[in-house]
Amino acid sequence: MKKNTYVNCIYIRNSETRFYKYMKKLRFTAILAAIMLSAGVISASADEVIADETDAYSGYSVYVPSSYGGSGGSSSDVSDVDLQTALTKVKRRVDVPAVLSEFEYRVNTLGGITTFNFTWTPKDSTVTPEPLKVGSTVPTYLNVTIVGDTITDIRYNENKVYGGDGSEPRQLGKINPEDYETYAKRAIKLANPGMEEKVEVGVMNASLYGESVNCYFVRVENGIRVASNSGTVSFDKDTGKLYSFHVTWWDNAQFTAPSSRLNTSNIQKKYESAIKLNPAYIIKKDYQKNTITAEIVYTPSDNYEFDAFTGKKTTMYDDISKYNDSVNIDIPSANYGFDVAESAAGMAYDDEVLNDEAVAFTAAERREIEESKVRYTKEDAVKIVAADPYITYNDKYKLTSANLYSSTDFGKEKNTWRLQFVLDDDKKSGNISVTLDADTGKIEQFTQSGDNVGAVDYPVYEYEDVILVEEGTDNGDAKEKTPMFDVAKSVKLAEEAAKYYFGNSFNEYRGVSANTKPLTKDTKTGKTINIYAREFVYNRYHENIPVNGESVRVTVNAYGEIRSISQNHTEVIFPKADILTSAEAFEELWKQTKFSLYYAGFTADGTPHTYLMYNLPSYYMNARTGKLSDYYGKAIPKSDTDERYEYSDLKTDGSGFAERIAELGYYGIQLEPIDGKFAPQTEITGKEFYNLLRNYTGGYYNSDAIFGIDKSEKSVTYRDAAKLFTTMSNLGAAAKLEGIYAQVFTDIPVSDPDIGYINIADALGLRFLDGNAFKPDNKVTRAEAINMFYRFVAYGE
Repeated sequence: MKKNTYVNCIYIRNSETRFYKYMKKLRFTAILAAIMLSAGVISASADEVIADETDAYSGYSVYVPSSYGGSGGSSSDVSDVDLQTALTKVKRRVDVPAVLSEFEYRVNTLGGITTFNFTWTPKDSTVTPEPLKVGSTVPTYLNVTIVGDTITDIRYNENKVYGGDGSEPRQLGKINPEDYETYAKRAIKLANPGMEEKVEVGVMNASLYGESVNCYFVRVENGIRVASNSGTVSFDKDTGKLYSFHVTWWDNAQFTAPSSRLNTSNIQKKYESAIKLNPAYIIKKDYQKNTITAEIVYTPSDNYEFDAFTGKKTTMYDDISKYNDSVNIDIPSANYGFDVAESAAGMAYDDEVLNDEAVAFTAAERREIEESKVRYTKEDAVKIVAADPYITYNDKYKLTSANLYSSTDFGKEKNTWRLQFVLDDDKKSGNISVTLDADTGKIEQFTQSGDNVGAVDYPVYEYEDVILVEEGTDNGDAKEKTPMFDVAKSVKLAEEAAKYYFGNSFNEYRGVSANTKPLTKDTKTGKTINIYAREFVYNRYHENIPVNGESVRVTVNAYGEIRSISQNHTEVIFPKADILTSAEAFEELWKQTKFSLYYAGFTADGTPHTYLMYNLPSYYMNARTGKLSDYYGKAIPKSDTDERYEYSDLKTDGSGFAERIAELGYYGIQLEPIDGKFAPQTEITGKEFYNLLRNYTGGYYNSDAIFGIDKSEKSVTYRDAAKLFTTMSNLGAAAKLEGIYAQVFTDIPVSDPDIGYINIADALGLRFLDGNAFKPDNKVTRAEAINMFYRFVAYGE
């Protein structure tokens, strides 16, 4: 099964997608058609009438300004000859509509590279040519950027005149999808003739409600893709008119022949020797099901790129560091695949915090809770803070905020105080923030900042970060220096505090190696680099496997004070660590993924530096099954919107069915293959039909709530399909009107509660049965579903 991966694209058209406006117009059209069908007035086809007028500005003429006007950039350093040369190159390749008579330019020179940016606009944007017919367009601007011989950007914008209420018609494009690549390459050729022969083109999507087809392309050298030498193209799906173009391209770049590179087997061995697969427990909180579970996943210890010839870590980034920061350096992003583990972990943690966050109560509500629910009142909480042995509280601290929060976390109600204190002292500043369990009286976390306010009256310093002192000497007036940071005593203090606050649960945590790292010395002076404070980190483990996102953090300063402490800890039942061995995991890995081979590099002072690299996409693996998974160890489902499928059982047979399926795929309307096949006679399930509806609407509203579809493996009936299409078209309310629908189908009497849905769906062009019977209980096949969508999109055949 072949699949094409989509990438994101920026839409630059001024005419925005008008899904709702169109649906508003569709509502009236379909209701009227359904009623008239009931009365036998019109045929089953309800084609929308849109005037097919010639574009008033489709004939472009070349406008050459009599004088050049400049603004921005460093234009004073560019000669008129350079400017005219660049403009000439642009005008020979790009037609400028005559109505865009105003012209300005900008010039920028960086790292020896000069960039020209040209903009054409109408002389008076408030004046609209007459007459404006339906379908005509009015250009509003054209922007072109050129570097050397290469046009890197084209941005064209126009306003289009629509009929009726001004909404864009929903329609398939007039250009055959098989010709999309041809149109894309025409634009690439404009950028620099010959470039179109060195690219691989793919189609991202076509706009069902708008007018554009969006393509991407990637440079190919020696049969290998070049990371960051790529671009996007957007053009009209009916005429092929270019709307936008962007490319990043290295001129005069040299690419080493790949003949002596390591093969796949060798690079796999290099990977296994350089990268470790680390198991980790992942905790998943499902707030809908009210469950907490844990799974074990494997993650790679690193994700760097390998030199394709040596199998070692690429030297590209070390080479980049040799250049001065002021040099113009263009660095590609060549990390393909999923997000890295750290990003996913952070995302999961953020979601957890968001879901646990409670709402602050009003003063009246807070008093009620204090009196009737919580065990520890505000006054009790303040006393607990004042008596705490690790918080440097004194009588000069004033309580400035006390908020009581209540939340229900997985069936357990919890009340929490959040207290804020500020030091009232003209000579010193200080803040203390405390989170305290109002039911148990335990301090869960705190942070204190500002000047030292402990038992000893230390002086106020102008620095708090790093100073240099000679180890073992006084080195001046002690009152003018931060005390020497004692690593051993600070570690001991941090662990004592953690045990005090978190009890036996702290036994599950292990300190990281950086905790005991000694102070370093300056290489030039030999002096010890003293630090003001250090954060000590302790990560949670279960059966010698780390638990992601669960840690204790304690900050201790040079004065022997705890400046902050916190714990992430979830009560959960861990599954047994019956996981695959590292060798077994690698074996499963190579069955499911493969290395990307590509050229990458950077430019400095206008000179490209290229490298041939191997890289493996970031991944997670379920450590018990060996299957690649999401962050939580769950198998990754295929997305109906991220891939365009091809099916092994479809052939062109003259019916046009295979072509319809392929064409709808460009618009994201498609069914996931079953064992690589389309399986046209298989009954479509509720889940599959839901995905078609979701992809059709493009997520414009809550499809779950609107459709009310049973997203299961249960088959969809003709009655279900009619109701879903009518509801999707925002005509559900009209379908419920009683007494206005006549009998159209012999087996759907006027008393049928769904007659409105069925008649409207038929008016929308969804009839796919011969004869006069609707057969509402018949099951919809996958072929019928696709035909249904195609007829709906194309307004009937």
